[in-house]
Amino acid sequence: MSPIHFGTSGWRGRIADDFTAANVRRVCAGIVGALKAQGISRPALVLGHDARFMARDMTDEAAAALTFCGADVVRDSGPVPTPALALAVVERKLDGAVNLTASHNPPEWNGIKFSDRRGGPAPPEVTREIEQRVPEHDSIPSASRKGSIEQVDLRSPYLAALTRKVDLDVIRSSGLRLGVDLAYGAARGCLDRLLTEQKIPFVTARDREDPLFGGRRPDVGEAHLDELAGRLRAGEADLGLAVDGDGDRFGVLDRGGSFVPANIILMLVADAWARERGDRQGIGRSVATTHGLDAVADHWKAAKFETPVGFKYLGDLIHRDQAFFVGEESAGLSVRGHLAEKDGGLAILLAAELAARTGSTLADLCRELFERVGEFHSTRVDVRLATESMERLRELTRSTPRDLCGSPIAREVRLDGAKWVAEDGSWALVRPSGTEPLARVYVEARTRERLEELHGWAQGLKERLDA
Repeated sequence: MSPIHFGTSGWRGRIADDFTAANVRRVCAGIVGALKAQGISRPALVLGHDARFMARDMTDEAAAALTFCGADVVRDSGPVPTPALALAVVERKLDGAVNLTASHNPPEWNGIKFSDRRGGPAPPEVTREIEQRVPEHDSIPSASRKGSIEQVDLRSPYLAALTRKVDLDVIRSSGLRLGVDLAYGAARGCLDRLLTEQKIPFVTARDREDPLFGGRRPDVGEAHLDELAGRLRAGEADLGLAVDGDGDRFGVLDRGGSFVPANIILMLVADAWARERGDRQGIGRSVATTHGLDAVADHWKAAKFETPVGFKYLGDLIHRDQAFFVGEESAGLSVRGHLAEKDGGLAILLAAELAARTGSTLADLCRELFERVGEFHSTRVDVRLATESMERLRELTRSTPRDLCGSPIAREVRLDGAKWVAEDGSWALVRPSGTEPLARVYVEARTRERLEELHGWAQGLKERLDA
């Protein structure tokens, strides 16, 4: 059978190819085996899934495997957002969460995320232990169990947690009309239910059951929010809010349907949290995320943390109570006292609270923030290379250039890939993919003109390396 490898966001595979019932059972056996190796004789786990094709059936297979191996399982009757599973781990003091999801990947994919007892993504040493304990062959009877299964409501506690973190009264009293894109995903019947119960006016997009996600990825990037943007342009809503297929990532549209980059939302929400809550202990970001968060931290005299890519590292800052806000450029955030997992529902509601409290557009709020902390403009370029060019890319990342498009290198960061920070405050990060001939190149500058220059440099990597 095929080997199982956990990446940044768990194990993933194509449905009916790598992602099969047999492999689901094997992964679950590996999870229980790894927990028992930690001395947990009867692991207690929450089990959930998103809204993908046959997700419920595969989750039944996972439940059978987990209980056969001696774990006790709690689960909901339907799809559950990833942050709701994380909350269940923390509130019920469980040993972890097994989540059948491929997040924002295309509909032909599915996967399994494992979260540890912190409620956040398991660290690499744990996932390596799981990989080592996945049996070579599936030998798990589907009708035999040693553990128990309990059906519970996982969505209501999650919605209650959101009401404790967001001032919904401010949103309601503002008269702000929300457009909500649910990406045909796990947040259906959850975030829309909360807004209905709170009597906050909203319209929806991508809100029906569709395991094929309308033929596209259940993503929240600008290209995927065209239906929601149309609602805003038609005047049906003032602010557009979106979560991805498993509810952990966010997307935001300003008045008129213009897309607001995730890095800008992170800066605005972190700044507003510090101002309104008076919480200013620390701000954490991944190495690929805007240095604008550093500027917000400096403004509020907060500590700054930089981590490798992957929310498992940022979530640990929340778990250890070292930061009041953490964020990553791939549209993930959390705040003190919430979860060691990114939460798209929390993110969009905090964005709505900010817009409602100020009565301003996000574009105006961004201009005001830039006046206080300076401008930050960023983008990411995915460079697909010939296979033989990957070694030249690795050689490039092992060396240190003298300058970045004319500005001398002030320092380099080796947390994850190669990051070069120039004297003018601009920077570039190059991260080779570990699974395909691809380089992810992140660039940021203090002016739009400088960003265009760095963007051209990033795009030119392919020509230079494939030559």
